[in-house]
Amino acid sequence: MTRLRAEVYRSGETVSQWNYETDDVTIGRYGDRKSEVDIRFKLASKGGGVTDVSLRIDQIGFDSLLNEMWKAAPERVAALMARQLNGHFWPDPG
Repeated sequence: MTRLRAEVYRSGETVSQWNYETDDVTIGRYGDRKSEVDIRFKLASKGGGVTDVSLRIDQIGFDSLLNEMWKAAPERVAALMARQLNGHFWPDPG
């Protein structure tokens, strides 16, 4: 798992305010399912303790994820894809 630069916020369905929870977020492949991305973080539980959260995105979900990334920063997505297509892969930390 690799640290992901991201922030997690929590809100109730009937509440209009989002509250910061954590920026300790990791991303990697889910176990031996190399076709899925797994994003993980921890949330404080209402009754005390900690809740582990795992968000798994399969290949079908990649379409929506990439589309939203493209809307947010098309120049960044294009640069990263060009880098990959030209064989300049970034190291896989494991």
